[in-house]
Amino acid sequence: MSKKPIYDQSWRLLGYNDENDDGSGTVYDSLFRVQGYMQSTPDNSSSVTDALFGYRGRIQQSVDGKQVGYDSMYRVVGYYDPQTNSTYDACYRFVGYGNLLPWLISRG
Repeated sequence: MSKKPIYDQSWRLLGYNDENDDGSGTVYDSLFRVQGYMQSTPDNSSSVTDALFGYRGRIQQSVDGKQVGYDSMYRVVGYYDPQTNSTYDACYRFVGYGNLLPWLISRG
């Protein structure tokens, strides 16, 4: 369990993702302030909440390992491809390297 840095496409530090093996974890901004939490659910997805535990969205994992992030209204906010270690927004524009879905959902 280590804090993985989150970078945008210009390699600017956005924050940190502290994810456990079971899919739960914490999202921090660049000053290590808590921005949100992730809790794993039985249906192969993770629920994302804000710092006050308000529901912000969900991350669903597909069979091929790719992940899709949804906001609280179940709208797609982004995609993560673990093979390329890249995150894309809802329009498939490159956002940054690493899994930025919790950050995208907590910022939305």
